[in-house]
Amino acid sequence: MSISDSVKPASLETSPAPALGAPAPGTPIHVQLIGLALVVVPMLVLGQVLAHTWFEHIDDQMFGYFGWRLLQGDVIYLDVWDNKPPAIYWLNALGFALGGGHYAGVIALCTLAMVVTIVCFHLVATTVYGRASAVCITLLGAFFILHPYLEAGNNRTETFLVPLELMAVLLYVRGFAPGRDRWWRWLIAGLCCGGAFMFKQIGLAAWGAMGLHTIVLVIMRRLPWRPGLRRCVLLTVGAATTVALAALLLLWQGGMPALNEAVYATFGFNKAYFDVGNSHWGFSRSSAALIDVHMRPLLTLPLLMAAAAVLNATLRWLRPAERLEGASASRPGPSKDKCPAYMFLFTVWFLAALYGAMLSPTKYRWYVSPMVPPLLLMAGYLIDALRGELGLLTRVRQRAWVAAAVVIMGYFATSALRMYGEEI
Repeated sequence: MSISDSVKPASLETSPAPALGAPAPGTPIHVQLIGLALVVVPMLVLGQVLAHTWFEHIDDQMFGYFGWRLLQGDVIYLDVWDNKPPAIYWLNALGFALGGGHYAGVIALCTLAMVVTIVCFHLVATTVYGRASAVCITLLGAFFILHPYLEAGNNRTETFLVPLELMAVLLYVRGFAPGRDRWWRWLIAGLCCGGAFMFKQIGLAAWGAMGLHTIVLVIMRRLPWRPGLRRCVLLTVGAATTVALAALLLLWQGGMPALNEAVYATFGFNKAYFDVGNSHWGFSRSSAALIDVHMRPLLTLPLLMAAAAVLNATLRWLRPAERLEGASASRPGPSKDKCPAYMFLFTVWFLAALYGAMLSPTKYRWYVSPMVPPLLLMAGYLIDALRGELGLLTRVRQRAWVAAAVVIMGYFATSALRMYGEEI
């Protein structure tokens, strides 16, 4: 059995009550979406206002200036140079073109990227956990994804690689439903991951997680080897196609000198950058700084929720005989429609993104952004488990330890709430 096959225990004597913050059973989907929008849209608007009025770091201004220069006919890596893959500069040039030469076009693309991020996050949660649980998961996810401390939505590489990774994962998890195993789905997922890599090297985290997840499913005999091999090949071909198209565009714009400089900027220079910055492949004091300074104050609650979720999912996988059919078993959609071992997928994705952030010699706060979606999708397992077993309010009335757990969770959320207010 997969560690993701989380069938909840049977109800207690009282009938289940709706979970706190969850829509009542049978709530129309348009009502759920309107409720989500009423909460998420103000956070999105506020986040964009804060992100584009923050000038402590020059990355966003440099990317904008380089994009404007490219629109004037300059060539990236020949006329202007930086140690990033080329997509962020091309996208800024597109933003200036759409904005008629004004930076407003770039801001519009940043806003669109954040909208796509939230929509794809919600759809992934819906695919794995069901509509009702996905509402609660998306509310929690939007709070952290759009948290102003991370400068979410600023003109940075993380703003654009995250929605591309989520689009890829969405295509991937939906491909496990009967009748949805289409070759183009895996190819487009690979294209998205290649696009994420063209913004920043850590953009391959989701691609690696999906590939490893597929291999594990084949080993566990949850997926026949022929479809597994086909999916891995298509994921690889898709990612390679995006990189190849970027190389062809560089060749067309600046010939081999531009392509050589791009390879050096993406790989060679960054190797020297890591060496000078005393970056290590293993865990170091610098790595611990990322956790202590940025992750621990902001992400304590989702980290604890994710840890509890992984522990619970692992125990259910190791002791399947103790699983009981419960309230969540009656929700729409058979369990076979789910992506099997989804907790493994999200965990590997999170760990790969975390490692990539820790590997960098600099530890900026926005380096945390790519690991937030998989972390919150892991934490979503716990929300789904609480909702499926019994209504949260009912459990609080019946079990003292549940009430204590809710109080503790609220305590660990106060740090993130305080930081939100401080950024405003």
